[in-house]
Amino acid sequence: LFTYLNGIFKDIKREIARRWPEANYFENVLLVFTVPAEYSEKDKDILRECTHNVKLIKNKSSEKLQFIAESEAVAIYCMENELRKYNLLSIGRTFIIIDCGGSTTDITTHKLIENNPLQLSEVTELIRDFCGCTFIDDEFIKLLNEKFETRAIDLFKKSHY
Repeated sequence: LFTYLNGIFKDIKREIARRWPEANYFENVLLVFTVPAEYSEKDKDILRECTHNVKLIKNKSSEKLQFIAESEAVAIYCMENELRKYNLLSIGRTFIIIDCGGSTTDITTHKLIENNPLQLSEVTELIRDFCGCTFIDDEFIKLLNEKFETRAIDLFKKSHY
């Protein structure tokens, strides 16, 4: 995680300096990390500490680092970019978010309760099942194994998996 964040930090700093040379990184940049809905405060604290260790934030309690649940981030994106585009952003509007991840598919239903600033309520609790894309990939490989010889599938997996 440290190496990954360190690489991100270098890219972020370089891009900010290129686009906004006068910007003070630690004063003008707000980092918002999306995290799985089930992340505990301890999980976020570990991520915060790693972020501090690679100097993405000045101190561990910095308000310049915030966390948002992935499903909430997707809901905000949908409201800002899709519902608004089609003039569907009205108070009381409900919409469903389906997040097909690696191992799980999550479904949440949200309702817009305030327009300015945007505020959401969760209409239903998160529904999760283990039917994400890795399971689909596995089933596809099983199907290929039934149709083709094992050597061809092993070569496919070695080259593309």
